[in-house]
Amino acid sequence: MLKKIAHNIRYKVDPAIRITTIYVFFSFLWILFSDTILEWMVDDISAITKIQIAKGWFFVSMSGVVIYILISRSIADLKKVRKSLDTALEFHKTLFDEFPQPIYQVSPEGKVVFMNSKCKEVPGLNKQHLFDNTWLKHVHPDDQGVVLERYRKALLSEDKYSFEFRIKTINGSYRYYLDSGIPFYSSTGQIKGFISTCVDINEKKEFEKQLKDALGLYSNLFLNNPNPMFVIDNESFNIIEANESASHLYGYAKDQFSEMNFKDLISQDCIDIKQKEDLLNSCRIHKKNNGEEIRVELSFHSLPKYKGKEGHIVSVQDITESKKAFDNLFESEQRFKTLFKSSPNVNFILSKHYAVIDVNQAACNFLMLEPEVIINKSIHDLFGGNFNDFFLDFFEEVKNQTFWQNTVSKEFNENKDFSAEVFCMIFKEKGEERYYFSLKDVSDRVRISKALKESERQLNSILDNLPGMVYRCKNDPHYTMEYVSVGALKLTGYTPMQIENNNEISFGEIIHPEDRKRIWEEIQDNIYSRKTVPLIYRIVSTNKSIKWVLNQVKGVFSDDGELLLLEGFINDITEEKNSQEALVFQSNLMRSIIDNIPFPVFYKNMQGRYIGCNREFCEYLGLSEDDIIGKTVFDVFSKDQAKIFYEKDKSLFDSLSTQVYETEINYKNGKRIDALFFKSVFFDTEKNPQGIVGVYLVISDRVKAERTINEQMKELSRINSELERFTYTVSHDLRSPLVTIQGFLGLIKESAEKGDIVQMEEDMSRIEKATEKMHYLLEDLLQLSRIGRTTGDFAKFPMSKLVQEICALLDGRIKNSNAKIYIEPNMPDAYGDRSRIGEVWQNLIENAVKFCGKDNPEISLGSYTDEKNRQLFFIQDNGVGIEKQFHDKIFGLFNKLDPKTEGTGVGLSIVKRIIEIHEGEIWCESDGKGKGTRFVFSLGGKMNMVKN
Repeated sequence: MLKKIAHNIRYKVDPAIRITTIYVFFSFLWILFSDTILEWMVDDISAITKIQIAKGWFFVSMSGVVIYILISRSIADLKKVRKSLDTALEFHKTLFDEFPQPIYQVSPEGKVVFMNSKCKEVPGLNKQHLFDNTWLKHVHPDDQGVVLERYRKALLSEDKYSFEFRIKTINGSYRYYLDSGIPFYSSTGQIKGFISTCVDINEKKEFEKQLKDALGLYSNLFLNNPNPMFVIDNESFNIIEANESASHLYGYAKDQFSEMNFKDLISQDCIDIKQKEDLLNSCRIHKKNNGEEIRVELSFHSLPKYKGKEGHIVSVQDITESKKAFDNLFESEQRFKTLFKSSPNVNFILSKHYAVIDVNQAACNFLMLEPEVIINKSIHDLFGGNFNDFFLDFFEEVKNQTFWQNTVSKEFNENKDFSAEVFCMIFKEKGEERYYFSLKDVSDRVRISKALKESERQLNSILDNLPGMVYRCKNDPHYTMEYVSVGALKLTGYTPMQIENNNEISFGEIIHPEDRKRIWEEIQDNIYSRKTVPLIYRIVSTNKSIKWVLNQVKGVFSDDGELLLLEGFINDITEEKNSQEALVFQSNLMRSIIDNIPFPVFYKNMQGRYIGCNREFCEYLGLSEDDIIGKTVFDVFSKDQAKIFYEKDKSLFDSLSTQVYETEINYKNGKRIDALFFKSVFFDTEKNPQGIVGVYLVISDRVKAERTINEQMKELSRINSELERFTYTVSHDLRSPLVTIQGFLGLIKESAEKGDIVQMEEDMSRIEKATEKMHYLLEDLLQLSRIGRTTGDFAKFPMSKLVQEICALLDGRIKNSNAKIYIEPNMPDAYGDRSRIGEVWQNLIENAVKFCGKDNPEISLGSYTDEKNRQLFFIQDNGVGIEKQFHDKIFGLFNKLDPKTEGTGVGLSIVKRIIEIHEGEIWCESDGKGKGTRFVFSLGGKMNMVKN
């Protein structure tokens, strides 16, 4: 309990109160126990009296010191407060006085108590009326009620206000001013007055009145005219106003036109606009916002003068398509006929009584009639009664307009959903009036359009039922909404109709005033990344309650990269914002989870220094968390390993995204593992990158398994390929003895019938040789098939000794051939299946003996190291030699260069297979016939392991 009191005194109580409390506490102890202690320590009563007197003076002195300290501290605090107040007052006075707009302060009684220097520059304003509290009497009688009502509403709503009013000037006339301000209150909530700005708008109001009077007769025509229309200054050609049709045609927003000159719409190749007579009732080439050129016709209508200036209403008619049609169709008769005949649209040339004069193939296919049947028939007869009413109105419009286009949906040829675009144009041919009539089947397009509308309806239904607000708006500070879902009502209290097009309020006004600037800057900084930009800010609903929202916004861009609109989804996150304590709990929980994740987890700052990790990461490094925090990868890993991590982190910081990769980790203690890394950059609430968080999984077992599988897949592929070659060769070479046997069996039968015993014995001898050959073939094939399936243990053995043993085994054949054998005495040791390597040497030595030269035959066996540092073994003879084109072929199954020689042709295939099992290579070297032959082989990686 005492510890808690002491803690509160030390940390929560004002320093002056703390000093006083401590002093009173020790004074209390002094008064209670000092006399008792004194009597216990001093026996002399006279001495006790003197000590008590001294004790009293000491207590009085200490009390004075404490009082001095407290008073000095209070005075110092008061001086600091006074200085801060003086600084604040001077700053606000300077701020208000130098503000670029007129600012003044009005008391609750309506008296002006302050105005800045800009107020004195407002034209016509009588400053004395402001200070003598009579200014309201000089407000126009019609506006006094408005002024008082606006002030009253501002007091009730405690919100800003803005209104226009007229006040009598120094010369006695009335001028229009725009007054904007806000009420301000004391700390206790008592009204202190109003802070307002005053701007002279008299010229603006006069111009608006003049313009309104000038446009009074034309306003409905101007605003609702389907043709683009402009109001322009006659001297400068600046655009004053444009209607919606102009905005739609040229691709500019209406407010953009107010900053443009009419010359900006004219193509550079057109004539100078300064001579307006050249533009009247003439055709010009204009340019859209996207650079596309269009053909237009212009007509001018004068407006009344205002301040000596003349204005015009300019009406624009887009004749691009019609001009192109005329230019293309009538450029030449041949071109017109080509277009007419080859067009995929249904085309007719009609007389003035609607009889068919000419028709194209598409029309014949459409009507399923031959041209001679269609010619001279009325268009009404060809299309049937369902189209009669349509044709009557359609051709009437054509007569009035010269050309006309429309869409018709009627039942035709049992097609109830038939829709077509119909175009017709009147032209003269040899003085006779003709109709060019064209029809395009758009039934599929209409059906697709209906399907799209249904899809849009379903989408709107989904959007309207989302628990939030879906929107599409312009990229302006007001966020002018083009679409708002019904979720806006629950979120803001305003209906979509109130927000859309800023009908009653803009969304920019709904955003909390303190957040508006930040949100606008964040959108402009990030929206061009074409990624979704998440924004968190406050809004003020209709009942003045403040809500936190999450706005996920993304830009809509044109094909040219122009930002057209903003789209997004806003949902209420007030509950999340109000759950800070839950977030703290979640943070602690997350730390506990990270520590218990069975994989190494770490996070580091932008400088690459570790700022945290879990227990698993510490265990892998063999370091404590304190030994890791603040260190870089160069401090905890080997230099080569640290360089890899450093480059990966640098790449991740450049991309500000995520990173997944596999690598081998070499720890300082010599431990090695294969790991799969997952890393990502993390950001603060302002979207600034703060560092990297990563986790890695130990995948050593998986990597080892993958390597084994890959090796096995390669071996399987090789075996399959070899099996295909083997099957083909066996089927071919085994067929030959069988054919021989079958042939001689027939001859034996004939000889038996003739009783020719000698011929029978000769034929049976040949059959016996064929079966013997097949036996040897099968024996060699069986031996070949065992290679790779049945192998001995791989071990290290002396190669020289093995060669000597094989030569001793073949000693008889060597002596019969009179060949001299030279064996390198100190060949290096080898690693492999000793018996299989012996088979290799035996086959190669037998071949060398068989094909060595008749004069002084010599055979050499030895080894050497090539430029790739491989240990190679060779056998070389001075025999018949081998042509270069057969160097690879001789290793094929049953391939014999001389069919008359003994053997099956399998020996070298067996040799090659044994070498491949040992991961080695074998090849033949010879300069041709009579130049001798050299066979060279290696034993692959395992041999090199022995060598090293």
